[in-house]
Amino acid sequence: MRTPNFILIDDDKIMLFLIEFEIKKHFDSSAIASYVRSDVAFNFIYDHHNELEDTVVLLDLNMPVMDGFQVLENLKSVSHKLKVIIVTSSISDEDREKAMAYSFVQGYINKPLKGLELKRILANI
Repeated sequence: MRTPNFILIDDDKIMLFLIEFEIKKHFDSSAIASYVRSDVAFNFIYDHHNELEDTVVLLDLNMPVMDGFQVLENLKSVSHKLKVIIVTSSISDEDREKAMAYSFVQGYINKPLKGLELKRILANI
C-alpha cells in the first residue's frame, strides 16, 4: 500500500486533533479529512468511493445521529475499495467481534490511537 490518505470520523473534536497529530507524526505526506458528523462523512464517502482506493477510514463507534455500526452497514455497498480501522473507546468484546465481521474492517484500536499501532495494522493490509 502506498502512503495512505485518511478520513477520520469521530464526534469528539479533541480526539480528532489527537488522531491527526499521530497521523502527521508517522505519515507525513498523507492527506487528512476529518468529520465530526458521521452522516456527512458517509455521504462524502458514498459520493467519492471510486476515488478512495488509497484511503483509510478511521471510524469511531459511539457517535450521535449515525453510530459507527450504522456507518459500517451503509458502507457495505461501496466497501470494495475501502479500508476501515475502528478507533474507539469501547472495550466490549462484542463490539470488536461485530466490527471485525465486516470484510473491509482491517483493525480495531482502543483509544487513544497510537501511530505505531496504526502503522502495524497498515503494514498487514
